Amino acid sequence: MLREFAAQPKMVSIAGSAVGQVFLFAATAIVSRVYLPEQIGEYGIYFALFNVLQIAAMLRLEQAIVYARDEDEAGLLAQACLLVLLPVLLALAIPAYVYLARNPQTSAYSVGLLCALVVAVACSAVTRMSVQTIARSDSFMTLALINLMRPSLIAAFQILAALAGAAHARLTVAFALAQFTLMIGAFALFRRTAGAPLRPAPLPLLLDAARRHKGFVLYSLPQNLLFVLSEALVPLSISFIYSDASAVALFWLASRAVFAPATVVAESIRPQTYRAIARQTEGLARYVFLTSAALFATVALPLLLLFWIGPSLFELAFGAGWRGANDYALVLGGLVAVNMAALPFIGALPVLGLQRHYVVVELAGLAVRAALLFLVVWGDAWTGLAVSTLGYVLVQLGFLAYVASILVRRK
Repeated sequence: MLREFAAQPKMVSIAGSAVGQVFLFAATAIVSRVYLPEQIGEYGIYFALFNVLQIAAMLRLEQAIVYARDEDEAGLLAQACLLVLLPVLLALAIPAYVYLARNPQTSAYSVGLLCALVVAVACSAVTRMSVQTIARSDSFMTLALINLMRPSLIAAFQILAALAGAAHARLTVAFALAQFTLMIGAFALFRRTAGAPLRPAPLPLLLDAARRHKGFVLYSLPQNLLFVLSEALVPLSISFIYSDASAVALFWLASRAVFAPATVVAESIRPQTYRAIARQTEGLARYVFLTSAALFATVALPLLLLFWIGPSLFELAFGAGWRGANDYALVLGGLVAVNMAALPFIGALPVLGLQRHYVVVELAGLAVRAALLFLVVWGDAWTGLAVSTLGYVLVQLGFLAYVASILVRRK
């Protein structure tokens, strides 16, 4: 039975992620009892910036690695990713610092937060590049190990931060150290696989490889960046619009409870799913629909539990002061369910030639969410989150219906 389970790549990856997620949940329960809401809110802002910057760090060229025609092409793309990392990261650091310095909740520690942010983003980018090259070699047990390492290392360093005592910026430094450690491990595992050889190549060859896959820069980068900006817009704006540090903390804890497990699952199966879609010669629609339904169910079922006894669960897990986080978790859980269901549809966009369409969709979704957040005065942060999220989800569902119709008609 164990051998049959190990022969299923997705299940092995998810199992590795699930074990690590248990450690991360335990760490969050400890942190929520040690750190003050304003300190957790500060970390929530940092984490939102991290999510935005890591998407753009390699211009999404790392996503092209699994689609490369051969190992040599994949190796050139991996080197191109490393080539663009430093200049892109330096460019991204400027607006990040401006935001941190102007935000009343982070201004006193803006320099330290920025340094921790740059380190974490750089390390995360190299890890993502390594994961994509490992996926090419179908080394799914190796991917499962990385998926176990990711949340486990974050949990370990957060527990150390809690044991050291509550202090500003301490959680962010712990997160950066976890990303650095993960990068070392993932890169070492990548060097052991045959997914993409890293033989030094002249600059013109690297630029040519990047140009051949410019669709990921021109289309995948904007659409993913817009998607993450849309998600980060709420925590990054709450402290300005409502001047409510506790709301940021409640949002972060809710997102940790909802987004973290879903993100780990998505990161676990995304390389395999995209690889499978790229290899599909027939039955693409059936594969996308079934995978989408399965991913939706992984979120919808726990969401029903939150609706039933969510406040009590948050109090039991994180302490009496965090019951209010369940209201945020219900809204975010609905968004995560839609995002999970959309994953195979997004993976099919390069095959269908629809990448440029999704850029417009993400731009429209961001515009709707921003308009509902900034142009309408809501009574509190939760109402603004709920209404803006609903508007964004409706835009996404409309596009998924359009992609589904094309998949059905595709021969």
